[in-house]
Amino acid sequence: MVCYTIMYFFSIELNEFNIFFIQYEFGTIDRQGNPLNIGPGRHVINISLGCIYHGMPNNFVIPSPPLPNPVSIDLFDVQFAILNP
Repeated sequence: MVCYTIMYFFSIELNEFNIFFIQYEFGTIDRQGNPLNIGPGRHVINISLGCIYHGMPNNFVIPSPPLPNPVSIDLFDVQFAILNP
């Protein structure tokens, strides 16, 4: 399985947005057929609240209780949930 995260970055010097794609492999084998031994905490994505709430209108009410900052997603838990429904 492959997961992508997209990072947006604004360059003041160039006055342009740049987009970066980061790829995570977290299946049972990689693209070359080698086994992946993924464990808890080895593939974690941290998403800042600024990224989650980016572009929300000024009158948007933040949910209560608030989310942790950053929101951490451990891909081990995602893989486990997919492989063990």
